[in-house]
Amino acid sequence: MPQRNVVSWNAMMAAYAQHGCEEKACDLLGKMPQKMWSSGTYPDHVSFIFVYLAFSQAGSMHEGCKYFDGMSASCRIMPRINHY
Repeated sequence: MPQRNVVSWNAMMAAYAQHGCEEKACDLLGKMPQKMWSSGTYPDHVSFIFVYLAFSQAGSMHEGCKYFDGMSASCRIMPRINHY
């Protein structure tokens, strides 16, 4: 993909989440900061919604909660109504 932004990253995570590939969605979230921050792009609140969706569909809410807890600490994203 020649130009990547938060929308393209979120679209990839949404596809993984919809197909029950929570590990791939989270792996992508893990790679996102390294690759995005160098270009001035950052994960947003939507990025985390797709990670929660993936874990929820996989029945791994405990893992999803770990990402939820780190969302505001590491990415400075405050939880919104969509996250609950």
